Amino acid sequence: MLMLIKLDFTGDTLWSKVFGPPPQVYFTGGGGSFIQTNDGGYAFCGTVEDIADSSIDDMILVKFDNLGDTLWTKRFGGANQDIGQDCEQTADGGYILIGTTGSFGDPSGDVYLVKTDSLGNLEWDTTYDGIGNLDAGLTVDVTSDGGYVLGASLSQGGEFIWVIKTNAIGGIEWTKAINVNLNIGCFALQSIDGGYIVIAGKDELVGAGRDGYLAKLNSTGDSVLWESTYIGSSQNDWFNQAIELPDGSIVAAGKADNEQGISSGWLLKVAPNGDSLWSRKFSVPDSLSQQFWSLRATLDGGFIMSGYAAAPTQDTWVVKTNCLGYDTPPQANFTSTSDTLTVSFINQSQQAETYLWNFGDGNFSTESNPSHSYQDSSIYVVTLTAAACGDTSITFNTVQVSIPVGVQEVYSREGNIQIYPNPTTGLITLTGLSAEPATLTAYNVLGELVLDQRMTVSNNIVMDLTDLPKGLYYLQILQGETTLKREVIKL
Repeated sequence: MLMLIKLDFTGDTLWSKVFGPPPQVYFTGGGGSFIQTNDGGYAFCGTVEDIADSSIDDMILVKFDNLGDTLWTKRFGGANQDIGQDCEQTADGGYILIGTTGSFGDPSGDVYLVKTDSLGNLEWDTTYDGIGNLDAGLTVDVTSDGGYVLGASLSQGGEFIWVIKTNAIGGIEWTKAINVNLNIGCFALQSIDGGYIVIAGKDELVGAGRDGYLAKLNSTGDSVLWESTYIGSSQNDWFNQAIELPDGSIVAAGKADNEQGISSGWLLKVAPNGDSLWSRKFSVPDSLSQQFWSLRATLDGGFIMSGYAAAPTQDTWVVKTNCLGYDTPPQANFTSTSDTLTVSFINQSQQAETYLWNFGDGNFSTESNPSHSYQDSSIYVVTLTAAACGDTSITFNTVQVSIPVGVQEVYSREGNIQIYPNPTTGLITLTGLSAEPATLTAYNVLGELVLDQRMTVSNNIVMDLTDLPKGLYYLQILQGETTLKREVIKL
């Protein structure tokens, strides 16, 4: 049977429905596609097998309403095995389906393309024969000219990636075969610039195992602009689906196996030229096998993947990430080392992209691992804000710095300045200043200016902190070319 599950944005189940009474079996995952339709409902394309005669499989298309209730079901095929792999809704409200047929054309298997109207009624179908053994249709994408690009595999003395471009009625415009020792299927889609993106899994040329494969074709399919393999783990790695982002970068999802045979869900992002940007792997505790079959971009700029996890039985598995492919928010953390007045900060944050350091003396940095030199001995509260994809995490710590031995006399004037009472509930008095005009400013621990006074000094200055919230503040006293700094605590 086939199960449909609707989740809210936090992953909680809104409803679930079961489709398909016995004696029929429905194949999904690697052999099926589930899409949302333009009326707010859903459609499923896959394969249905009659238990009474397992040699007869048909391609199936099922339409559901927005609550998952079945509206209609259509089967396509003949007397032999016919497999449904992928489908898309077309501009006229109908559907385009792709799979493999043993009923029409070569009995060993040809690519099978089916076009229906909005009610699933057959409008036309056609097959594509690569003059080999089994030729399998795997994915279909509607192109900007109203035609289709098909991702297929071609058997001609080996497994080839086979990309087929058709017009709106299935007529071939061009084909491209790529010999990459294909092992795991082919996914093809049109890119923003009119070219085509192809993903697959390919056998390694040396040794055992597979690698993820990604290529970019030009708009006429006669040139491979670039191609690259990617390693998710040490053994079998492949991609099942990919999407292109508005900036031309590509995100692919699939599976990565390690040497112990434990597989993980794999998510990879590459630049428009194929250079790897980041790679993430996901797993479920106590599960030995995980795989992503489906990938979508979400409205918040992140990604959502669905597949299976065996822990120990095979269950449906859904993972939601942010724009960097992390399934947890950023976590700010740091340590530091000091050499007299200079402190080196060691960033230990996780899942973050940008950083903002407040060194506690009115100075800031956006470097990942900055160093900062303080002007005087003190204890400073340093704040680090780590951010990623709109989420932030803030942490703070104190650092203590001291003036080197032999240089103390340089700071003798600053040492004469006294502030009292400190801590204070409102008014503070500063003594020991020279009799010249001064500018006094105060900053909170976030580095925000909260007080600014300009006055003529007659040795003593009174500052009013009554209206400020409780907390630690940094005072800065500017006289001529000299800047002096002190800390004060407001109670």
